[in-house]
Amino acid sequence: MKNLISLFILCLLFATYTQAQQITVALHHNGKATMFYGSNAFSDANTAAVDGDTIYLPGNSYYSGINISHKLVIIGAGVNPDSTSATGKSYIVSDINFMAGSDGSLIHGIYTTNNIHFNNNTRINDITISRCYLGGIYFDGSFDTSHTCRNTVVEQNIITGSIQFDNAEYTIIRNNFIQGRLYNITQNVLIENNDLFYSTEAWNGGQYTIYGINNSVVRNNIFTYPASHTSCYIVGDNNEIVNNIFPYPGNPSCYNNTYANNYPVVGDTIFVAQTGYYSSFDFSKNYNLKTPSLYAGFYSNGVGVYGGMKPMKVAMVPINPHVISKTIAPSTDNSGNLNINVKVDAQNK
Repeated sequence: MKNLISLFILCLLFATYTQAQQITVALHHNGKATMFYGSNAFSDANTAAVDGDTIYLPGNSYYSGINISHKLVIIGAGVNPDSTSATGKSYIVSDINFMAGSDGSLIHGIYTTNNIHFNNNTRINDITISRCYLGGIYFDGSFDTSHTCRNTVVEQNIITGSIQFDNAEYTIIRNNFIQGRLYNITQNVLIENNDLFYSTEAWNGGQYTIYGINNSVVRNNIFTYPASHTSCYIVGDNNEIVNNIFPYPGNPSCYNNTYANNYPVVGDTIFVAQTGYYSSFDFSKNYNLKTPSLYAGFYSNGVGVYGGMKPMKVAMVPINPHVISKTIAPSTDNSGNLNINVKVDAQNK
């Protein structure tokens, strides 16, 4: 395994080094690594993959046509500028589509401003999306309970768009930064330890962070709103809404919900160095709470992305061994050798 990891790291480095930006994608299958090159590297690796394979996407490369129809693990180089200075990011420049047969897949450490879609009215179960920078997530469908996607986990991501749950249940949304709305939730969704930013886009007559949520749990989240906000934060019925931070005394929830142990009217300076409310995510900001001891949260696990059962990892570093620095000579020496000095940090989670 160490040889496979070393081989992948060298390929990743050469992918970022060559002026022509020759793309190298590594496909791992049954303990063996196969390399794919060129502009169709991901597509070729995806075509060759079978259930249980892993595809590694190096940084400083761009990919499109991400249609997943097998059980795959797809790992990119990470998304935070602090952790990708040596490798660059793995950019996806088209939507990512989960298709029939992709049950059990994982997408991790990729950067895209596009969206993730679950194929319309198709039951796709046990998907995990983690430590990515994304547009929105859309469970496309018509509320057909015979086809609802189940057991999706969305954790430790930056999501600049909305999450639409038309075809989803038994979903976990935790420890994410989310700029858009969460809407059309029929049942059995857990929304916990997220930082939920204020959206200026009106929705059904108001500006709601969570709309059309029923029979679900909302806990340990941080809502950010300006003082002028008067709409409900959450619209729906039969939900548990507990241990959340609401910045101003507007009505936090509408209709018939269990509302308990929340932290209302705490203002807009709860984060370190914050001077006003936040409407969008910014890598340069510090989203740690000034006084986390004031917000113990559900089961005393803490509130916001750095609390809970799965706290946001510092710099969102991916789970695979991570290149933190590299020095590559501009040319070979007199013997034809290229001097490369690489520092790699192993990861345990």
